[in-house]
Parts: sequence; C-alpha cells; structure tokens
Amino acid sequence: VNWNVDQAVEVFYSIYGGSEEIEESEPKHVKAHVDSSAIDSEFAKYSKGEREITEEGIGEFFTDLGIDPMDPVTLVISFYMQAKTMGEYTKAEFKRGFEEMGCSSVSDLKRKLSNLRKLYQNEGDFANIYKFVFSFLKGEDARNVNIDYAIAMWELLFKEHYGKKIDPFLEKWKEFLVKQKDEQGLNGIK
Repeated sequence: VNWNVDQAVEVFYSIYGGSEEIEESEPKHVKAHVDSSAIDSEFAKYSKGEREITEEGIGEFFTDLGIDPMDPVTLVISFYMQAKTMGEYTKAEFKRGFEEMGCSSVSDLKRKLSNLRKLYQNEGDFANIYKFVFSFLKGEDARNVNIDYAIAMWELLFKEHYGKKIDPFLEKWKEFLVKQKDEQGLNGIK
C-alpha cells in the first residue's frame, strides 16, 4: 500500500475545515426506555389538573428532587425540557425533558442529578446550556434580558462552570453593568 500523508491531510481539512471539531459518531446522550404513562402521572401531580405546571408546582417538583430552585441544575432540567417560559412547564415540555433524560419518574431523575451537574464541566454542553438560558430568560417575545436577571444567571452559570476563579472578573463585570444601568439607563442585554 502506498500511503500519501500530505494528500490525506489535505482531504481531511477540505472536508472538516481547519478549526472545526469532528462530531462524535456515538450519540452523546442515549435515551433509555421510559414509561410515558408514568411521566403523565408525574405531570398531573405537579400541574394539579391544569394544562401546565406553574411556579407553585415547579417549586414542589424541585423540592421532591431535593434541590433548591436556585440550584444551577434546575437550568439543565429546563434545558432538557426546552421550556419556553420561566416558571412554567407545559405537558409537552415536561414529557420531552423526561424522555431526553431517560426518566419515567422523579425518583429516576433524582438519581441522575449528579450526571446532569457534570454537563456544566463540558465546554460544548455548557455553551448549549448558556445559549438556552439566555433565550429562556428573555422569553419568546422579548429582545433583551433584564440586566438584573442576566447578572443573577451569570453568577449561577459561571460559578458552576468556572468555580471561584471567575469571581474577580464577574464582580468587575457586574460593577460595569450596574454603572451602565444607573448612568445610561441600560435595562437589558441582547
């Protein structure tokens, strides 16, 4: 066999480009078989017969999971649900999230919380969660995220991803934004 490394490298870069990563051939998150009727029962428990789970039901849901509503893992759960509105899960969103996470019940999800937290450590997953959270905060009809919401979410997300080493930078960024808000009347971030 007569191998030509230069030609192989040239073909490789012409297909994948010089700076792009090659996608993994295995799916990153393999869905387990879930019991759809069990998910429906969980939804009914927290929606209390309504068409969506509201803030009160979400609070109960997180309590049953043993997590605080301000725990960053709640954003990962909302990411998997692809929730459109903060403080609300529709039945379709709730089912999608449970199916994507491979869970049929709250107890299944509770066992997966540590794995969901690990997603903050992976750059690709973190970037996807960050993009989702920005849209989630903004809402469907808004063009900007309220500065106070943005600051609170940056503190949650960045501290979870970068740890304490982000604190000095985050403090300076917050000071700058608050100053802009006070002096310039800046209310939102695009």
